[in-house]
Amino acid sequence: MVLFMREKICNAFRSVEYTVWNLLRESRYYGYYRTTKGIYRGLNISEETITDIMLLNLSRRSPYDMIILKLTKSVESQEGADFDLWIMSKCGIIGLKIQAKRLYREKNQYIYRYLDHSHGGHRQIDMLIANAKNYGMAPLYMFYNHWDYGFPYQRYISHLHRSGCTVYNPRNLGVTVASAFKIKGFIDNGKKTLTEILKVSYPVYCLVCYTSLAMQCMSESTRAFLRYHVFREEYKIRVYEKLPEIAYDYFKKEMSKELPLYVAFIVDSEQPHKEFRAIKRLLMKE
Repeated sequence: MVLFMREKICNAFRSVEYTVWNLLRESRYYGYYRTTKGIYRGLNISEETITDIMLLNLSRRSPYDMIILKLTKSVESQEGADFDLWIMSKCGIIGLKIQAKRLYREKNQYIYRYLDHSHGGHRQIDMLIANAKNYGMAPLYMFYNHWDYGFPYQRYISHLHRSGCTVYNPRNLGVTVASAFKIKGFIDNGKKTLTEILKVSYPVYCLVCYTSLAMQCMSESTRAFLRYHVFREEYKIRVYEKLPEIAYDYFKKEMSKELPLYVAFIVDSEQPHKEFRAIKRLLMKE
């Protein structure tokens, strides 16, 4: 029973890698968009739209195991994150604070154009890390990718063999994640190309598919993957016994500008956490 639920979540995350890859491919070739410098091919789809579609597909494929809430557009995030992801299972609750960036092609190279974005004089990367540390959450960057046939991506993913993350084709890298601490190092040195970032990135499915007979609890296995591969033990992720107060803030009518645009809860339905009922009650309120 545990494997059935885990496989369902795992397959849902694998599927969005393909969804995002195909979405970016089509958005580059169909339609046009205009800037002050001219008219270009493609519709230049935004990161928020990609995140909308990704979370919609996750919810559609696993509606009983994922709860996704989008906050109002008027809430302009000042905390450096696009969305929070909470994984709830019997062995505890862990939180991931995630900033999303999409890949662009410029001057014959692939770059994450807005990787070094600042808001109100503060760097997004610094706000992400600081706010994640406040709650013991994992600070991550999530990358939305597509590149043309012929890009030698295999040169930059040798680190994946140690993690057990398998890449059968480039679509498996349509959505990747990386440690915000490693991304900060790139930003500090003015680096934001795909060839640099891919060396420290992992397919997003690895967050929920990493498991063994000794770790059937989802929050435990996700934390282990992050600890031993993404962060390499340089950062400690807090395990909550009860849902923290920040998780209840998402449901309040007066929302702070410190909240992200989205929040997602992954619920281990085979080994559920007792706090899941509290979330369900909040969702039922009018």
